[in-house]
Amino acid sequence: MNNKVSFYLNGKLVSIENPSPDLLLIDYLRSPDVALSGPKKPCGEGGCGGCTVILSRWDEKQNKAEHRAINSCLRPVCALGGLVITTVEGTGAVRKPDAQFLQHTLTASRSAAPIGEQHSPVFIEASEAAGEKRKSVLKAITAKLKGKDVTAPLKLVDHVAACPSEHSHDGMNPVAHQLALYNGSQCGYCSVGFVMNMSEFIFTHPKATKKEIEDAFDGNLCRCTGYRAILTGMKTFASDWQESDVTDQIKCLEDHVSEAQLPGTVEIPFPIAARGPAEPVSTNAGPQQWRTPTSLTALAEILHNERNQKIRLVHGNTSYGVYKPEYLDTTLFVDIRLIPELNFPIAGRGKRDKEIVVADRLNGLVSQFVESDIVRNNDNYWWVHLG
Repeated sequence: MNNKVSFYLNGKLVSIENPSPDLLLIDYLRSPDVALSGPKKPCGEGGCGGCTVILSRWDEKQNKAEHRAINSCLRPVCALGGLVITTVEGTGAVRKPDAQFLQHTLTASRSAAPIGEQHSPVFIEASEAAGEKRKSVLKAITAKLKGKDVTAPLKLVDHVAACPSEHSHDGMNPVAHQLALYNGSQCGYCSVGFVMNMSEFIFTHPKATKKEIEDAFDGNLCRCTGYRAILTGMKTFASDWQESDVTDQIKCLEDHVSEAQLPGTVEIPFPIAARGPAEPVSTNAGPQQWRTPTSLTALAEILHNERNQKIRLVHGNTSYGVYKPEYLDTTLFVDIRLIPELNFPIAGRGKRDKEIVVADRLNGLVSQFVESDIVRNNDNYWWVHLG
């Protein structure tokens, strides 16, 4: 038993000793030691998308990285062995001023200089330096954006700098930039979820249409802004988007800080060292245990040897959002994701039968039935006829 889980977080390897089976990814990310406040935890049930991050794994059959947006409030940390997690902080950051150009202004009060009487040589020098810096940044951005459309370039990053700056990344996440430009954020609590879902979606579906983009957000909720502005910004990445789509929209007037942001590529860090299979994790922390069998034989042995414990089989862990009390009583979690026999198609015998992967995701299952006589589409609802 290794009692340790290792995975990559925004391109950097992290290891957690003796992880508790009930430690969820969202709680780990927002813990004081990690302090990644981008992902939020609005519902904790996988229903609103505010906690969305990108999970990446190496597909050995396709010999490439596979990405998907997941709800971090449902993902146990013990189910991350050998995988790659990207939060909004890892997809491209806003441009920040150099330390020597930070401005400090005297406050008008009884003990400070009145407004307009800032004669400090340090303040004047800093203001002039900041002004020159701003001009050079705007000039560089104007030159780089000249002649470009709003489509988002995509890039898989195999090396991440220790401290990202304008020299180590290509600019701000273009999805976040477009969301802001089209007034798609009010309180901002849900914005990161929308940005991360869209970042993964256009990375995986670079030729998506406006309709496909709109359908991709059925797992994201906004509680204050309304969806029109959000979808307007997101649809600018669609393959069938036209300038006329936003003719009647209110244009956002950017201030100098917003204008200094260079919308770059949609970056998903994926280190070369992560090009391998997911790693099984076993841990025994406190009253609960976690096991990850890699074969049906190993699963059978665990179920037999631990038959006196209260066992729960785990895969996507989506039931956590509905049956939380049952998780409190569970003493042994058995992760069945890495069992090959549960990840191969099971072919039907009849010619109308379809191959079904036992541990497939729902969208993978539906895609196998599309355009067949087993499935009918009625007002965007899929009806699957079985038997």
